[in-house]
Amino acid sequence: MSLSWENKLRKGMTKMNNIVLDVYGYRCLAKVFYHRNGEFKLQLPREKLQQLCAEQSKRIEVYFYFNMKWSEMVLAHLVAELRLIGFSTVKLVCPYLPFGRADKPEKEDGCRRAIILTFFKMLKKIGINEIATYDFHLGNQGDSVEGIPFKNISFSEAFKDEIAAISRWHNKDKFLVFAPDSGAADRARQTYNMLSYYLPSNPLFCKHMVFAKRRTKDGLQLYGLNEYASNPSYQERICIIVDDMIDSGKTILAAIEKVREFKPKKIYVLVTHLLNDEFKAPDGVEFMWKFDSVQEA
Repeated sequence: MSLSWENKLRKGMTKMNNIVLDVYGYRCLAKVFYHRNGEFKLQLPREKLQQLCAEQSKRIEVYFYFNMKWSEMVLAHLVAELRLIGFSTVKLVCPYLPFGRADKPEKEDGCRRAIILTFFKMLKKIGINEIATYDFHLGNQGDSVEGIPFKNISFSEAFKDEIAAISRWHNKDKFLVFAPDSGAADRARQTYNMLSYYLPSNPLFCKHMVFAKRRTKDGLQLYGLNEYASNPSYQERICIIVDDMIDSGKTILAAIEKVREFKPKKIYVLVTHLLNDEFKAPDGVEFMWKFDSVQEA
């Protein structure tokens, strides 16, 4: 029986330098070994893969984190090896797809960064036939990017079990769902819709809100929603803050401080990708994340 993506990625099979390979539910590991100067060699269970390719399917799924040294080179070498073995379709399953934050114009010259498109072109060039990821920073990119079939598992799909559990734990309470900025607004909307599904249809039981964010020389600031924070009708609620990633953690910490103005009964933070292994949630905050995608030094 094939494991779910999340289970495959959480059962220790994608620790640093381990890559999960899945052929029609049969899985094995590829391992990467590094020399002192940083060069690498790839160890594959070739006989097992040849058997699976001949007897099961010529389609293979590669569960890969871009958090090891020479990630792109490792992936290119791996795909080339899989082609030599006989696999005709290589699907890349990558929880955190990098370079999604490179979508904003450069302040200096107004040009859009091309790195994300270059990245997809590179994946196509090395022979990736399909891509699947969790909660891509740029959201839904349609059915394909640069001609590669593309599947983005949404925030609400990734956190459906956690949201269902929170609704059970607090089925007598009212909720507020917060997006720390406009980029997370759709994730807040998804969470609100799921809570609406799990809980009674009281028009006041739940509301989703979006803070405004600006960066200045003095740092990051969240503002807005003061009229709600001072309204007793929106106080003493279960508050959920949602976002796709934590890097420095400044945005989430600022959101927590703003949410405290609502005098919440409980604060939950749901974040898909943890990019900072030193991040610590403040006391009294329940922090849940899906994937530890910290870059290896």
